[in-house]
Amino acid sequence: MDVHQELKQEIHTAQEQYKHYEDQHRVENPSHHIGDEVWLLKNNLKTSRHCAKLDYKRFGPFTILAEINLVTFKL
Repeated sequence: MDVHQELKQEIHTAQEQYKHYEDQHRVENPSHHIGDEVWLLKNNLKTSRHCAKLDYKRFGPFTILAEINLVTFKL
């Protein structure tokens, strides 16, 4: 086996090990359905509070009324 093939195999083995250890910490995305209660993060919302540090971090709970697409819901 020449050096190039040996290094290629070592890189492939290392990538498989990284993927294995990373996948151990990966979790599935939560699946939401109509009628579920969810919290709304305030990341993209403006509020009338003067200090962002003392503002609410999330609002809710809201009930899901309709599913627009896989990641967008009407609350």
